[in-house]
Amino acid sequence: MKISSSFRKLTFEFISILFAVLLALFLNQCKEDRKNRKLAQQSEKEITDEMQRNLKDLEQIQQANKKRLTSFREWKRRYKADPKTDYEPLFGFDHALLRDNGWQSAVLYQAVPHMRKDFVKQVTETYSLQRFYMHYAENYFNSLGNELHSDDSKHVIRINSAIHQLGTITKTAGLLMKAYEEILQKTKGKGGKKK
Repeated sequence: MKISSSFRKLTFEFISILFAVLLALFLNQCKEDRKNRKLAQQSEKEITDEMQRNLKDLEQIQQANKKRLTSFREWKRRYKADPKTDYEPLFGFDHALLRDNGWQSAVLYQAVPHMRKDFVKQVTETYSLQRFYMHYAENYFNSLGNELHSDDSKHVIRINSAIHQLGTITKTAGLLMKAYEEILQKTKGKGGKKK
């Protein structure tokens, strides 16, 4: 009987210790989950705030570039009517320096796995489009340096190239602004909360 009594005590102590360890692990996991949710929410807010600033910058620049594109098209129309039309240089392109620090921070602090899946999908697509816009616009901006060393016989070629490139830039900027607006609208509609 003493063995049976000792065995019961040992079993009870073992179960008590096991329960305490499991409870501690559960509480620790709850604490980690809460911390990760908070980090994800902060990261989502930083990203949406950043997109709001990018949208504002891009809207201002988009207006200037659309006016420039219109003036290029008008010059081309005048040139077709009169090839001796004075040439207007292509300088004056406005280029937005769009930020992605919020996304980079979320990746660095490993908040992405804890964010809403639909938010992550939409944000990654938007940042991919943003990288394309930045790269294309930067290449166009850098090519304007060639304008200083160009020969007068190639005005029409340069204008056609500028119309094509600036048209692509303004279309891409329009798509990017729409993507920003969709994310901001969805975030505003959900109050920035997780599902």
